[in-house]
Amino acid sequence: MEQARPSTGLATASNQGLRDRGYGHRRVSANTARIKDAPAGRSGPLCDICQKSHWIHRCFKFLGMSQQQRLELCKAKRLCLNCLHRSHLVDKCPSSSSCLICQDKHHTKLHTDRPGRPRHGNGSSAEEGAMSNVNAPIEEDQGSSVNVFTTRVGSDVLLATAMVHLVTAGG
Repeated sequence: MEQARPSTGLATASNQGLRDRGYGHRRVSANTARIKDAPAGRSGPLCDICQKSHWIHRCFKFLGMSQQQRLELCKAKRLCLNCLHRSHLVDKCPSSSSCLICQDKHHTKLHTDRPGRPRHGNGSSAEEGAMSNVNAPIEEDQGSSVNVFTTRVGSDVLLATAMVHLVTAGG
């Protein structure tokens, strides 16, 4: 199951003292791309699309693309189709997470209901013009978040109803 965790961002002087006293810690994934040339002790996620400090699945440019464009971009950048990291491909993905919709080994943001949906391959089958708006300017707001909820209805439900006549003590 995929879980989005809030990014802790870069260490600051105010929370550094708390960590030194043992009151907190920062969880960093082994697959996280580090910010290059950052001062010692300062690291975090580095988006493979816009090179800013956030996870790719939270990037406004990535979220603004169609499913097919996201898939082609991930293949072109040789990202794992399951966790979207560049340190490995999907067949070597250490994550136990899978698509929340179909439970296949691909990221939920790459899911499609079409028969040719991404599974275990990272091959390149780019369609002409599939990445036409990758460089399209998108205004970023650091305080915004995007939530997408999907449900799959498997069958119809028939609810029983009954007509009820209420009579009070007065008639």
